[in-house]
Amino acid sequence: MLVLNETQADLAAMILADFGRLRPDAAPGRDLVDWLHYRARRVVERPRTVLISDEVRARRAAHPAIDDIATALQIGAPMTRWLSGGIRRRKTDPKADLMFNQSKVSHFHIGPTRQQGARAEQGALILFAHIGVDAASLLDVQPHRNWTRTDLLRILLRTDPKAMHDFGLTREPPLTDEQHKILRRKHTTARITIDGRAYAAPGIALMGSGDGLRFRVMADHLAYVIQRALHEISTNTLRPDLLQRLAGQIGLPVRLAVRLDRGIFVIYDKNCGLDLMQLNTVLA
Repeated sequence: MLVLNETQADLAAMILADFGRLRPDAAPGRDLVDWLHYRARRVVERPRTVLISDEVRARRAAHPAIDDIATALQIGAPMTRWLSGGIRRRKTDPKADLMFNQSKVSHFHIGPTRQQGARAEQGALILFAHIGVDAASLLDVQPHRNWTRTDLLRILLRTDPKAMHDFGLTREPPLTDEQHKILRRKHTTARITIDGRAYAAPGIALMGSGDGLRFRVMADHLAYVIQRALHEISTNTLRPDLLQRLAGQIGLPVRLAVRLDRGIFVIYDKNCGLDLMQLNTVLA
């Protein structure tokens, strides 16, 4: 079966829509990886279960924005109005939020807004939240610059134990926040020791480049799935029900395309809008 691969043009169009340009001098795949960081930092718009820690419950009355943020996360609404300027403006910088790269912990401004729907004003305090695929945990309200607070992960473990991978008992003493800060500056990830047990940082790991490893893995996985789809279409080895649908397009080549749907990359045929494959990982 004849197939036209339009996936790279589709990816370029999605990147251009956010970045405004592609960089001719960038390494292969660099724009895609940077774009995955950016889209994830903005918080992918998908409904999530919201879990609220005891620490945040105690601050809800003083900060009405907390309930607005919780509602937006529950319904999958845009989170841009509560995000910092650096996350919005440093689009092509994968190191714009190393805390998020390493721990999937985002921070939201909870200052007042002058009018409905306006951006939250930047104040002394911010809300830290762990953003997972299907759940978001509101962790604590703390001042700026607490980017390596391991007690946030202790709160996460109490609020959503499934969010952290448990390596088991360890005799290693816990690192201080300052030690974690030094390691993060060197783009190095260490295990988190909590109550005598070792845990992986929720974001998996930082790479030497400062990239979140999960974004590199997703870019590679996407390339693999596209190549697999091309092979199965051209050799007529797709699932029989999909082949039957495509066979009805007599004389038309398959126009292999890709879209991002609530954090999931979907490979489909543009001619009939038929979904063929999707990644089994979600951008978060």
